[in-house]
Amino acid sequence: MGATTAIACPLEAGGRPFGVIIVARTEARRPFTEAQVPLIDSLAHQGALVVDNARLYGQQRDIATHLQRSLLPNSLPDVPPFRLVARYSPARTYAEVGGDWYDAIALQDGTLAFTVGDVAGHDVRATARMSQLRHMLRALVLDRPGPPDEVVRRLDQALEKLNEPDVTATLIFGVARPSAVGPSSLAWANAGHPPPLLVRPHGRAQFLAGGEGLPLGVDTDVPREAAATAPLTEGSLLLLYTDGLIERRGEDLSIGLERLRGEAGNLRGLSPDHFLDELVERVAPARGDDTALLALWNESASR
Repeated sequence: MGATTAIACPLEAGGRPFGVIIVARTEARRPFTEAQVPLIDSLAHQGALVVDNARLYGQQRDIATHLQRSLLPNSLPDVPPFRLVARYSPARTYAEVGGDWYDAIALQDGTLAFTVGDVAGHDVRATARMSQLRHMLRALVLDRPGPPDEVVRRLDQALEKLNEPDVTATLIFGVARPSAVGPSSLAWANAGHPPPLLVRPHGRAQFLAGGEGLPLGVDTDVPREAAATAPLTEGSLLLLYTDGLIERRGEDLSIGLERLRGEAGNLRGLSPDHFLDELVERVAPARGDDTALLALWNESASR
């Protein structure tokens, strides 16, 4: 490089060197002296902090993502004619864990129970409560299956008995029943969650209303609506999702919902796996929040 003088300073973090910064001057410049050493040392110290913080951020994000994924089901049940496909996308903007989840259970009577939920918060506490709610819901469904609104009511009461303040969550819990004659049927309860979206083989995608009630952890004395019902015809897809898919900073939620409905209609006809992958990229490219999605597809028409 034609250098005549140089100053080398270690890059250190926690007293451990992990690199070195070397600053050199050529013959055309005045040689370094001891007077410049403190300045270069200060630059090396600040640079080491930046590099170490970036390294720690990456490690924390990897740990958070691994923790979140480890608390979600490893596989989803196969209950013909239904096919389930799920996706979990961590937020790109922070390294905190979250409370988004999905789950599904095959019941002994041949029905399929499914849920998507979101515990408020982005910390380890939210993730721990998510795990508790998911497993409590599984236990309630397997112990005493019932109408979705009744199951959600019992789950809300179980959450209340944890005696931990300020724990709230939204979810949709539903069941799908196959039918030998006519379309399969859906029934669901909505505890303050964004509405499910039904994508039919033909026609517009449609948000499903009904079965609504307060989020979990708000007030167990307020009655819940009876579960809503709808047919799931051959080739139709039911989409459940968390608010990270539709929310954008400074934008009204209705705009995000309409964007989701429009893109889901445009993607009609794709396989469920391709449908979810494309939907996430089109609707939530920034991923400012965690997102969980669950697609329930009645694939009878393809058999």
